Parts: sequence; C-alpha cells; structure tokens
Amino acid sequence: MDWSARKCVPCEGGTPRLGAAQAEEAARALDGWQVREDGTRLAKRYEFGGFTDAMRFVNAMAAVAEAEGHHPDFLLHGYRLV
Repeated sequence: MDWSARKCVPCEGGTPRLGAAQAEEAARALDGWQVREDGTRLAKRYEFGGFTDAMRFVNAMAAVAEAEGHHPDFLLHGYRLV
C-alpha cells in the first residue's frame, strides 16, 4: 500500500482502530516504523546532525499533521534524535 498517497482519517468519526495484527501488517510497508503498545502506536526514530536540523524536521511534521487534523506525539531525545 502506498501510504504517502493516503489522507489521515481522524479517530473521531467512528473509524475503528486497526487490530494489532493489522497494524503489524501495515507497518511492514513503512520503512523503519515499529508497532508498539499492543498495536496502538506507531514509532520511528530519526537521527539528525544537530538541534536545528531536528527542530526543522519536527516543525515540518507538525505542519503536515495540522493540515491532516492528526496530532502525533513527538519526543526529542537530546538534540539529535526524534
């Protein structure tokens, strides 16, 4: 499945969550993503050359998330890892 061509459907309108097995199957098509917390969360680790690069990435992803009406958690470890 080409996930880049899809739009986010918020979990608000009665859209059921994927089951853990479905989430695992879908994640196999996503480079470097992992399913966590019993299939309820997707996670990926990114590494950057410095704080500015990491924050530029987070800000760009925040803009995409806002446009999609989807608000993921971002966790910044140190100054290089997201």
